[in-house]
Amino acid sequence: MPNNSSIIQMNVNNKAVLPSFVPHINAWRNLMIRTAMVDRNFSQATHVTQVNISMRKPGVPHQFIINSKNSHAKPLLNQEDYVLVEHVEKNATQLIASGLFEPHDHALLHSWLYQLDDQIHSVIQLHNADILTQRTDLDIDQTKQTIQSPKALHQEIVELFQQTSVRHKRLFVLNDTQPSVVAFGRNPFEASMVLTDYTIKALEKMQ
Repeated sequence: MPNNSSIIQMNVNNKAVLPSFVPHINAWRNLMIRTAMVDRNFSQATHVTQVNISMRKPGVPHQFIINSKNSHAKPLLNQEDYVLVEHVEKNATQLIASGLFEPHDHALLHSWLYQLDDQIHSVIQLHNADILTQRTDLDIDQTKQTIQSPKALHQEIVELFQQTSVRHKRLFVLNDTQPSVVAFGRNPFEASMVLTDYTIKALEKMQ
């Protein structure tokens, strides 16, 4: 997704009150790294730990927590590395967030998934080389192999949900400058189990 700071309106506030479940989703992010669900060779080569995780705020379904933009080069995060996305504009290409740092560039993508399905309460996005290598054989839905504007990408994600079985599979591939696997579920556990299941299927294909 293009890096465009104009899509984000930030309320930088070092006293921003983040939900109490931040340590919970942070633990799930750490687990993805420690179990090598994310490609360590990719992380070492690019100096980027590409694991983005988000979760709806209980009781306020249109708000969610996601790791911040500064988390790229940090394998393990602290509570201040997370941001509360408070509002997404109706045009789906602008958001308002509160925290010490800007939300990750893919915060818009996560917001679209929450808007498209009320049953999605958590999203995990990472670079999983096994799944990416076998995505065609595993019949995984994916976006086009081009960098798109936020508006165009939003329309493509909407079409994925309307025209494919991605809602049932709970996983798709985002083709961007650095392709990633996007899994979702009713909680981080469910999203992580989707990733685990497809990783096993990918490893079976390699034998």
